[in-house]
Amino acid sequence: MEDPRPLSVAEFLAWEARQMSNHELIDGVIVTMSNPTKAHGRLVRRLNRAIDAAVGDDCDVYAGDMTVRIEGVERDSAPRPDIVVTCDEFDRHAGDGAERTISRPKLVVEVLSPRTAAADLGAKLRNYFSIPTVEEYLLVDSRTRAVSLYRRVDGEVVATWPDPIVLTSIGCEITVETLYADIALPAAE
Repeated sequence: MEDPRPLSVAEFLAWEARQMSNHELIDGVIVTMSNPTKAHGRLVRRLNRAIDAAVGDDCDVYAGDMTVRIEGVERDSAPRPDIVVTCDEFDRHAGDGAERTISRPKLVVEVLSPRTAAADLGAKLRNYFSIPTVEEYLLVDSRTRAVSLYRRVDGEVVATWPDPIVLTSIGCEITVETLYADIALPAAE
């Protein structure tokens, strides 16, 4: 799709529904999602299990299959995070075309790869925290044992590099050692 103007979330979702591969909308621009590595997949599965166990039936947890609607900023975005948690009744029971999107996430998790790191640490960080319900944004590196957690504290976004990883928004804790155990990471260049 060659369109020089930024797309809205609605335009993107209509276009994306006709595609055979997955895409995101970042600041009005379509981005093709890359295929994950084995390390990426294992990290997502481990985090998803821990998060799902922590929230039980109080929230909905989606791993890579839900788009987050970010509207009302300079340019719309519709990222598809590796994991997103919503506890909001609007998201949990939304119909009328909203069955593929989340508007009020509580926790967002992205597993970094070389291709996505710049957007995950830049535009997505800024855009996710433009949503008032987002309490935490967890970034997990798939190339090295590195985790960063961004949390809303007194109206400010504060970054930490925790071990253990304590997700206060949902009452979940996992150590970095447990998260990365037996995962083969790429050799340092």
